[in-house]
Formats: sequence, C-alpha cells, structure tokens
Amino acid sequence: MSKKRRRARKRISDQLRTKRLIKKYGSWIAVHSDWTGKIIPDCGITEYDAFAHGWKDLWHMCINELNPIVHRLGLENSLYFVQIKEKFGEIRAYTSISNSEIDHIIDKYAAISAHVCQWCGKPDSPISKGGWICCQCKECDERESKKYGHSYTKPYEERFNVEHCEISNTYGYTHWHDGIKEDVEVDISDTVKEYRDKWARKQRRHKMND
Repeated sequence: MSKKRRRARKRISDQLRTKRLIKKYGSWIAVHSDWTGKIIPDCGITEYDAFAHGWKDLWHMCINELNPIVHRLGLENSLYFVQIKEKFGEIRAYTSISNSEIDHIIDKYAAISAHVCQWCGKPDSPISKGGWICCQCKECDERESKKYGHSYTKPYEERFNVEHCEISNTYGYTHWHDGIKEDVEVDISDTVKEYRDKWARKQRRHKMND
C-alpha cells in the first residue's frame, strides 16, 4: 500500500472516530474555528491530529472528567476547544470560555503529560534539555532514531533530564485576588494513580497478546 493511500485511510479512520466521540460527548470536544465557532473539518477531534498518540489515554481521561462539568454548567453549546496542541513537551488546550473549574482540570492533565511519553504513553518519561522540547522515553527515542536516521552526538542521558522525570503528585499555579498574589498547590495524586493503573493494565494486555 502506498504512503499516500495509508494517509488517506488514516484520515478517514480519524474522521470516523471524531464522529463517534462527538456523538458520545457532544460537539464541544472538537476543535472549532475561533472566528466562526464552527468545527474545523481538518482538525476534528483532539489526540488524532493535535498531538502524538501516546497522550490519547490521558486526554480521554481529561474529556471524561470535563464532560459532566460542562453539562452541569450548561456550557455544551457555548464552550469548545479553539486549539489543542503539543507545546514545550506537554498538552496545551485552549477553550472559547474561561472557567476556573474547567481550566484547572486541563492544567492538571497538562502537568501530568509533561512526564508521559508522547509516543507510547509510558509514565515517568523525561523531557529533553534543549532544542525542541519533547517528552520521550528511551525506547521510543531509539526507535525514532532508527526510523528517521537521526544521528545524535550526545547519549540519551545527556539530552534528556532523566534525573527528574517522575510524575509529580501535585502541581502549582499562581492566583491573584484583590491584588494579592497567592501560590496554590493542588493534589493530583488520585489522577496520577489512575493513569499509572491504566498504563499497567495496558502493558499486561500486551504481554498476554504476545
């Protein structure tokens, strides 16, 4: 099968997934134009076009957590994603409406994604130190190097921050109230554990199938 045909089949497959997920959750999960407020056909749903497939399970967890909140607040017809992408080695998602409850959930998953391999989803993966920042485990780094013929002058341990790659059980942000700056730390250990358990189950299934 030619490369052009494989890309066409993947695009059709992604569009079908988009339709199924929109039917399940609502059109708010798809990327919309910031100008017209309509779904951008070429973007469709999130993880299949916006970033590497290693974050797919993590993003589904985010959508599942956001869905009841969006419907409880009655925002399903006014809130939507205007941009979803990888930036500085983590998930970045921007919505049409700013809501603190929704923003904190998106920020939580962005913090977790910073130490989840973009390609395979392995937790506790390091971020590269310089150049193009990405989150990549050693196995995927070696596979991508062989696939694209990259030649690195420095070993993996020098290019990636392997000493600080564990997913943190907290994430922090700065909150301003009446002109007073407040640093807030949020406990996300339950979500981190849920993702680790999901990853472990997936690895067990792969071993059973091998």
